[in-house]
Amino acid sequence: MKKVLIGLSGGIDSTVSAHLLLKQGFDLQAVFMHLHHTDCNETDYQKAKYAAEKLGIKLHVVNMKQHFQKIVYQPFVNSYIKGETPNPCVLTFKASNAPD
Repeated sequence: MKKVLIGLSGGIDSTVSAHLLLKQGFDLQAVFMHLHHTDCNETDYQKAKYAAEKLGIKLHVVNMKQHFQKIVYQPFVNSYIKGETPNPCVLTFKASNAPD
């Protein structure tokens, strides 16, 4: 049986994807990334936790708040302030930037 680790955001897309993978027989676990210091992120975590419980899969939680702030959020803000059109989704990720 193939093992799969899926990002589980607490939203419908990732939850349905997890359900479909389980139906196909994959050995599935999920990961939720804390990205912000907000109540919204905590609500998303609670939704992901609930979905994982209902699906019967293990949920791993990774604190990426500092990393996200440094690698995605702050460069986005700096670019916006300069009058550019920021696109954080195309940032190059280097292994040296990976969290410990």
